[in-house]
Amino acid sequence: MPPNRGDRAAPPAALTGLDMVFATNEAASGWVDPCSQMLGAVRTAWDQLTSDPRRPGDRQHRMKGNLASGVYRGRRLEQ
Repeated sequence: MPPNRGDRAAPPAALTGLDMVFATNEAASGWVDPCSQMLGAVRTAWDQLTSDPRRPGDRQHRMKGNLASGVYRGRRLEQ
């Protein structure tokens, strides 16, 4: 069964650092393709996001405008 909203987002390999969860069913269903197609890049992004999510990596930048934050469980959070 595919993951759904609120399910824990499983890393492509060993789990380290923080846990990430899917905020929407669309995010859960969209997670499968990158893991199967770009395992190395997904693993690198996963490691960076779970170890220090506020530090932008070489390939990430802060989202802008109305995409800069979102509401999860009643709290506005950075994206």
